[in-house]
Amino acid sequence: MAKSTYISENLNVGHIALLKYLEDHEILFINLRDLAAQLPVSLGSNVNELVENLYQKGLLSRIERGTYAKPNYSNVNVLATFINPGGTIAYWSALHHHNLTERFPYTVFVKTVHRKRDTNNLGSKVKFVTVKARRYIGTMEEGHGSNSFSVTDREMTMFDCFDQTRYSGDLSDLIRALENGKWINKKLIEYMMGYDNTALTK
Repeated sequence: MAKSTYISENLNVGHIALLKYLEDHEILFINLRDLAAQLPVSLGSNVNELVENLYQKGLLSRIERGTYAKPNYSNVNVLATFINPGGTIAYWSALHHHNLTERFPYTVFVKTVHRKRDTNNLGSKVKFVTVKARRYIGTMEEGHGSNSFSVTDREMTMFDCFDQTRYSGDLSDLIRALENGKWINKKLIEYMMGYDNTALTK
């Protein structure tokens, strides 16, 4: 928090107007820079102080510097990809999402082409795994509206997990999932060519 930020004791007209704007537009999480650009001038010019006040009063939760969410919003997959635009839920997290393992990952794994430091999000550790662009394939959208997020599809998830087993939970779970799962062969061939990993292909 900037030292010059004034924290009011009570909610003022600006705080109430911002809360109403978020409610009216069904905004559950925000990036300060993007929010300032879309707000009316009367609010946008003072958005940093307004948001900081709402955070101090427990009416917003801080996800990381410049990013906030409604305090009752708990979709960690959405927030983990929101703070890394272009990122997608992958590895053990995707394996569990697709019901390919019963083992629950306490770390949220995000596959990305942009380097980003690991962080904590709503009580969960978020691990960002940087990959080359040619391996950033096989993604799909899950959820609706503000609860939508990107996740690797079943076939890509298996390739990622065998490529980086340290991010994939238990190896025996992977082998069992591969043996018991139903796979789209066309996708497997496409992803195999995209990965360009001889050892993984074998």
